[in-house]
Order: sequence, then structure tokens, then C-alpha cells
Amino acid sequence: MRHALGNAFFAFTLLASVTLMGSVSRAEGVRIPNPFTTGQQFLDLSESYRTAYVMGLIDGVYIGPLFDASQATVGALQQCLLGRNNRQIAAMLSKYIRDRPERWHEGANAMFYSLLFELCPGVRPK
Repeated sequence: MRHALGNAFFAFTLLASVTLMGSVSRAEGVRIPNPFTTGQQFLDLSESYRTAYVMGLIDGVYIGPLFDASQATVGALQQCLLGRNNRQIAAMLSKYIRDRPERWHEGANAMFYSLLFELCPGVRPK
């Protein structure tokens, strides 16, 4: 009996917490987290970390259809990046960020997508 009361109390507490958090998030809106890596932080990384970071961003592009990006857009971005390696793209992103100090507080990921759309002008998400 004691165990059942403990489980019931736990379930009630969990349900109340989830309900409260849900109502708070609806009242305040959804908060967008700070970027994992800002432009400034990206510039402060070593070359090897910048190239690894860019590989992750490119992998993100390739799984775009999982998040409703059209296969045509992803294919066009892949075609646009064809022949470039991660070191070259990381250097391009570094230059892009360095040339825009007013945006250094923004996410490096967002600046990467800005760079992509500049490199591949015919590719724009719908």
C-alpha cells in the first residue's frame, strides 16, 4: 500500500509539473536558446575544430528532408558544394564571419546558411 501511494504521489507531482510548465511556456512563448557556437566563438576555434564544425553543418544540410526541406533544395545545395572540401568551406565561413563583425554575436550555424545562400543564389528555402 505504501509503495502504491508513493507511486501515485510521484505520478501526480510529475503531471502537475508538466501541466505547469506547459501553461508557463504558452503564456511566455517558446524561448529560442542561444546558439551553440557564435560567430566570435567560431573564429576563436582552431582550424581543425572549424573544419569539424563545418562537417557537422554540411551533414545537417544533407538530412534536411527529415525536417521538411525539399529534396530539390537539398540536391541543389549538394550540387553547389560539390568539389569543395571541409577546409575550404571552413575558410570561406571564417572569412564571411570576419567580414561581418556586427554579426559575431549570432550563431555560426545561421551565418553558415547565409553564406550558402550567397554561394548558391538559386537555392532558397521555401
